Amino acid sequence: MLSGVVKAAEVQNRPNSQVTTNSNSFSSSTISNGNKDVFAGFTEGTLSEIVRGIQTNNQQRIQELQSADKVFVIEAGKEVQIFVNQTINL
Repeated sequence: MLSGVVKAAEVQNRPNSQVTTNSNSFSSSTISNGNKDVFAGFTEGTLSEIVRGIQTNNQQRIQELQSADKVFVIEAGKEVQIFVNQTINL
């Protein structure tokens, strides 16, 4: 929520226009920010924070799954074949 407020304030505080001039290569550019959409800024900030949280949770879950012991559940009475490729202790 706070990141949404921050992004909305960023959008609101943008100048109406920006002019960039480079005298060495004689280039100039103008950026107009006349139509400020504070609600869109709020939404972008909020959603980007939610996405970061989801990504963090996904990374933690992936690490947990990769470090977890491998367990196979087989129904009772199910006929199985076991092939051993190396010595194991039971």
